[in-house]
Amino acid sequence: MKNRCFAAIILLAVFAPLTANSVPIGHCPGLKKLIDSADAIVVLRIDSHLSDFGGPTFYSTHECYIYQTIKGDIPKNARINLQLMNTEGSFATPYAQGSTHLMFLMKKATENEPTEYRTLTFKGAQILLSPLGQEKPPQGTTIEERVENVIKDAIAYQAEEHHKKERFLKGMLGRQEAAEASASAPAPSQPVPQSLVKDIAKCAAIRNDVERLAAYDKLAQDLADSGAKRHTVSGTAKREPKQEWKKIGSFGAIVTVYMSPDGLSDKHYIAQVLHTLRSEKSVQEIWFFDDKSRTPTGVPMTDQQMLYWRAKYSINRNTGHEKFVFIRITDPKASPPGIREEKADIRPGYTE
Repeated sequence: MKNRCFAAIILLAVFAPLTANSVPIGHCPGLKKLIDSADAIVVLRIDSHLSDFGGPTFYSTHECYIYQTIKGDIPKNARINLQLMNTEGSFATPYAQGSTHLMFLMKKATENEPTEYRTLTFKGAQILLSPLGQEKPPQGTTIEERVENVIKDAIAYQAEEHHKKERFLKGMLGRQEAAEASASAPAPSQPVPQSLVKDIAKCAAIRNDVERLAAYDKLAQDLADSGAKRHTVSGTAKREPKQEWKKIGSFGAIVTVYMSPDGLSDKHYIAQVLHTLRSEKSVQEIWFFDDKSRTPTGVPMTDQQMLYWRAKYSINRNTGHEKFVFIRITDPKASPPGIREEKADIRPGYTE
């Protein structure tokens, strides 16, 4: 009995601080109740992590850029530090750098909290959104209508992202199955060349056994040669895209990158590279070139280098500006060469 009491005291001593500090997450009370309970409702982007994940309260601190304020007095087009909680109950955090969320917030409960606002403690208080197009205010005349429209957009975005991932994974399995089927399938039948038809007829017409054997030997050789040729033609492998990139220069806020033409033709590949190169600087530009030897290591660029300039990503966290454009050369003979910018929905880690 004494041993049991002693064990219970130890367990209480170990877990009491965690229980005291942890914050319970309530079931979603419904959208209207969620809106009424929130002191502020915003659309935000995670710009940086200011504390580690996994504290006893389940909160972590982040610097966030506010795209839209649907309820409350948090200024939009500005940055603010917030305590955010993963209210979905999963172990993996949803707050990747650059991710965008609809967030229901409450004001801090005590003076010693590090931020003025924190996530409301209900399931559904944070919803992952598309990283694109959040500069435009949500439609609706009431708070509830605007929130509903944001959630509808989130449903469509998450369904599309799920479909893309599913299609990619099925594609991986499909390519493997196709490769296995191709390896085991017989070679496709080919039309018999007219010369072989004549040789077969000749063999059939010969009566002398010796001459017939010699004719069959020649026919066999012709068939072997023809089969090898057909195999070479039908077995020609389709060229695989060659996607590669390399950081060439870095000066001030500008980073120059060589990327192969195949890489530049794939928006998802570009988005992955942007995610790798993204820095915490307030202002940053990433320039892409498709010739390694012509990628500049400083500015200004020469006219010759500009001819190989293919894309540019720019971000200014102070103003909320963020843009990706492809560069098209319109007048290669001018000095500097004439260019045209074509905007594309590509950001670090995300694209349509």
